[in-house]
Amino acid sequence: GQPWAVMSYWTFATLLHPLFHTTTFRREPLAYLQRRHLCHHAQPTTKYGPVTPLCDHIFGTEHEA
Repeated sequence: GQPWAVMSYWTFATLLHPLFHTTTFRREPLAYLQRRHLCHHAQPTTKYGPVTPLCDHIFGTEHEA
C-alpha cells in the first residue's frame, strides 16, 4: 500500500474518530466530516467514505439521512 493511505486511515481512526463522538466541530472541513460520520452511524448501510462521497456514489451507498 501507499504510505499516505496508511497515514490517512491512521489519522482518521486514531485521532478524528473519537473526537467526532465527543466534540462538536463548527468549522469546515471537520464539521462536514463529522456530519458525514454521524450519518453513517445513524444509517450504517450508507456513507462508508469518511472523507468523500465519491465511492459511495459509485457503489450506491450515498443516501440522504
